[in-house]
Amino acid sequence: MNHLLDAVALGQAIAFIPASVASRHAVPDLAFVPVTDLSPSTVMAAWPEGSKSPAIARFLRTAAEVAASPGSRSRKSAR
Repeated sequence: MNHLLDAVALGQAIAFIPASVASRHAVPDLAFVPVTDLSPSTVMAAWPEGSKSPAIARFLRTAAEVAASPGSRSRKSAR
C-alpha cells in the first residue's frame, strides 16, 4: 500500500482505496476524498494450493470470522 500511496503523492497515479486505509495511512501531501457512487467491490484471499502454513490458516479463519460478524457489510458467497 505504501508504494501505491507514494506513486499518488508523486503525481503518477490516483487510487481508490478503502476508508480504513485512508485513516491509517495519513500522508501530508495527499487528499483523501470519499467516493460514494462506486459499485461495491469484492475482496478475496489467495494462497498457494496445498499450503500447510499455520499463519495462512489463522489469517483465513480470522478473515472468515470478520466477514461473518454482525457489523460486517460483506456478502457471503455460496460455496
